[in-house]
Amino acid sequence: MRKGSITVYLSLSLLLLLSLISAGLYSARQAAGRVLLASGTEQALFSVFGQYDRDLLDMYGLLFMDAGYGGSKLLPGHLLHEIEEEAEYILKPAKGMLSIGRDPVGARLHDHEDSITGYALATDDGGRAFRRQICEVMQKKLGPAGLLFLQQRLDGLQQTVELQQQEYETYGEDKADQYYQEDREMFGPVYMPIKETETEGGTVREIDTDALPQIPNPLNTIHTMQTAGVLSAVLPGAGGISPADMTVYTPVTKRTLQKGMNMAADGWEGSGEKLLLLEYLAENFSCYTSDDEEKGKGLQYEIEYAIGGKLSDRENLQEVLFQLLVLREVTNFLHLMRDPVRRMEADSAANTISMLLLIPEAAPVISFALKAAWAYGESILDLRNLMEGKKVPLIKESSSWQLPLMALIFIRLTGDSYRHTDGSGLDYKGYLRLLLFLKSADSLTGSLMDLVEWNVRLEKERPDFRLDTCLDALRVELHAAVGRNEYSIGRSYGYNM
Repeated sequence: MRKGSITVYLSLSLLLLLSLISAGLYSARQAAGRVLLASGTEQALFSVFGQYDRDLLDMYGLLFMDAGYGGSKLLPGHLLHEIEEEAEYILKPAKGMLSIGRDPVGARLHDHEDSITGYALATDDGGRAFRRQICEVMQKKLGPAGLLFLQQRLDGLQQTVELQQQEYETYGEDKADQYYQEDREMFGPVYMPIKETETEGGTVREIDTDALPQIPNPLNTIHTMQTAGVLSAVLPGAGGISPADMTVYTPVTKRTLQKGMNMAADGWEGSGEKLLLLEYLAENFSCYTSDDEEKGKGLQYEIEYAIGGKLSDRENLQEVLFQLLVLREVTNFLHLMRDPVRRMEADSAANTISMLLLIPEAAPVISFALKAAWAYGESILDLRNLMEGKKVPLIKESSSWQLPLMALIFIRLTGDSYRHTDGSGLDYKGYLRLLLFLKSADSLTGSLMDLVEWNVRLEKERPDFRLDTCLDALRVELHAAVGRNEYSIGRSYGYNM
């Protein structure tokens, strides 16, 4: 047998080499632990946000994660548990497997109640994230050219409406005498039949009412219609109005909302925000003239809700019809004031009525009132056309005028016989767009949140669904121990990141 020996120098060299190998393995283990923690955090966030609400996506193209898990309360504890569970599949490769091998890294997550350091909800800051997602959807659908076309069209229509309103405000009943005298200068004096009666005191001259045409006063008819309300005037009988309402529901815009934490939601950074919201509403929600298949289980007049803001279809329709009636009265009245033939017709009727009432000096005021009543009657026929899906021009021409003055008396019975349209102008939804254009982006966003939440509750039978539990973005900081060392890493994830 041969004897061996080792020198002290070689022993020290081997010890140093083993120390270097051990330090290298230790460093590799720590580095691997940090990488696993980072990868686990990112994978966990990706996995959790992959649980987006399918109903919101299918119905409205919106991506949010329901952090209420079907309930009405935000559950950050449950959310954190899911994140840690998902992260552990990366930190512990053998997790969930039947065969358990040795884990060379041995990273262990540490529970921290403050691991969720921030989150942003769909409803935060007036629905900032909700609004952004809608704008993204519509921007992709319309494209820059489509958006520019709609913007220019609505701007032009809105400018026309504003100019009409400004001109309308220059007219007033206090100037009735002025308008009447202008007509007299244009058309000449009014014929007034006079009869003379001999009395003991001499000859008495007075208006011969027997020589006047015995016409009824249409102002009484119009006053009766106005008193009954716009619904009764536009939709006689009103039996087909939807009875749907939201009285059992507290909308997003009318309740105290759950808030995000330490994280601001990303907003829309492009242009045309209000127009994008308006078009999303017009394309995805129903109105009075929508086909039955377009209407769901909730409100039937959803676009009207965005204008009226009431909790019932009937109230919202009434509000919209009232606003449309005002808009139509303005343009119809201006047409009458510009049309010399119809002005003369109103003057003649006013002269006759005033003389029958034995107050001929009231003719200017009665003439002005007749024009206003005539504009009202024409506007009622306009609205009836719109509610049947027909088009009405924004500005009336002589050829598009429908109602004769004396037909005002029988407008309830025979008014529809005078209705006609040449197919030009705007339909009902076009006029709704005009009214929506007057709303702010904040108002449109609120209405959309109310409608989306209510419809998901009804259509998908989820009575506890709430938009203020829906996550748009989340920031977490996970902690893990690798050997005796502890590491933490923070990551953010969201549907706009």
